[in-house]
Amino acid sequence: MTDSAAQFTPATRFLAPLNHFGHAVLDFLRSLEAARACAAAVEHQAQPEADDLRVLGIDPKAFGKIRLM
Repeated sequence: MTDSAAQFTPATRFLAPLNHFGHAVLDFLRSLEAARACAAAVEHQAQPEADDLRVLGIDPKAFGKIRLM
């Protein structure tokens, strides 16, 4: 058996944190897009998409019980 740390080259050790950072940025941008879509739907007195609500951590069924004015 080889040591798993020995399989990493200096390049992969450098790029691994960048990969995690890229995922964090992508998640942040997805949450901004979901917030924009939900805000636009609420402004037009419509139900936001369930996927957008889930990205924001909101239960779509619970949100459906909210009366939009």
